[in-house]
Amino acid sequence: LVTDAGSTKQSIMEAASRNLSRALFLGGHPMAGKETRGVAAAEGSLFQGRPYVLTPRRPEDLEDPRVKEFQSWLQKIGARIIILDPASHDLLVAYLSHLPQLISTVLANAIERHIGWERARAVAGTGLLDMTRLALSPFEIWESIFATNREALGQALRHFTEELRHVEANLVSGSLRETFERAAAFAGHLRETQS
Repeated sequence: LVTDAGSTKQSIMEAASRNLSRALFLGGHPMAGKETRGVAAAEGSLFQGRPYVLTPRRPEDLEDPRVKEFQSWLQKIGARIIILDPASHDLLVAYLSHLPQLISTVLANAIERHIGWERARAVAGTGLLDMTRLALSPFEIWESIFATNREALGQALRHFTEELRHVEANLVSGSLRETFERAAAFAGHLRETQS
């Protein structure tokens, strides 16, 4: 059994299909990353209760004893196993992981360009620290992710831009209540599933 822990699946699964003939390949993606990396940043409970997405080439691969054993190891480290096809995985992570990274990065850049880090640091509260945490991630981690998920991430960015335009228009008209209520409901539901 060969697996990976990459953040995109379609290109990896295609490469595995072309190049691996004597091993079973099972795509994998632990949804438990941090903005830091290396041994010093290791955390024993990192996977506890977190999704670990598996993308088999074929549904019947999930019945293979090697895959079943791998799944048992994931359960032992506390991960929640999620099965997806590669295209669905890449679309979901474009919205749930890659877009938040870009939003955090763009927010940090916008504030740096127009306010400056010294003035921001003097006044910023924990909300800005929370919102810019992902901006600490090095580009080296994200370069290949963005290169292999351009289409899905482009879709996510277009939808996010539409939402920003909607907010801008409603800011002028003073009708942001529905946007806030819908966002709060989403954030509440998301936290219910994470606990």
